[in-house]
Amino acid sequence: MSHDRDFLDRLVTRTLVFAQGKIHDLTGGYEDYKQYFTTYPITKKASTPLPLASQKEPPNKKLSYKYQRLLKTLPDDIAKLEISIKYLEKEIEDVNLYLDNPQQYNRITNQLINDKKKLDELLNQ
Repeated sequence: MSHDRDFLDRLVTRTLVFAQGKIHDLTGGYEDYKQYFTTYPITKKASTPLPLASQKEPPNKKLSYKYQRLLKTLPDDIAKLEISIKYLEKEIEDVNLYLDNPQQYNRITNQLINDKKKLDELLNQ
């Protein structure tokens, strides 16, 4: 394969041209190809555009009971977790919490981590 047209024109004895969904077998090189298509131009057929797959109406599928219920409860669950996270973050802001009660600090930290994971899971659904 080369991009040097002069070299190809001297070397090639046969040219395959792909045009309008057909293969044209021409004798000769690039100059012969140009001359052939200037004297016998390929006319485009007026084709009707093919319908796109996205233009088709999607089948009307019902959501299962499980997903309907999930869709209804999702906003409330997200709101509850956001409130819980804000509350737990407020409690952790207490500087003396770890010094006064390390067990409660660990419990709050673990609960905060779990609530954030649950919130991420709900937001990704």
